[in-house]
Amino acid sequence: MKAVSVDTNLIIPLDMIVEALRPAVIDAVVATTRTEQRARRKDAALALVDAARAVAKALARYEESKGTRDETRALNHLIAAATGVRRVLKDNSNTL
Repeated sequence: MKAVSVDTNLIIPLDMIVEALRPAVIDAVVATTRTEQRARRKDAALALVDAARAVAKALARYEESKGTRDETRALNHLIAAATGVRRVLKDNSNTL
């Protein structure tokens, strides 16, 4: 058998390509935005429990580090954890 080369040009207007792909693109965008909205927030009660655990852990670290060179860093960590509790309460004041 002999190989034959055929030179063909297929011209498809851009409007047809866009119209054909539009539903798939819209579905992909909608699916992505829905996923982001659902995963955006944690349950208010769980967020508060996590924040309280962080404060308890930071307080234990601070108490253990009194009089050492880690005391200032432990105090800063405790302040940051307490700020986290305040933020959770502020963000979820209507739901708690």
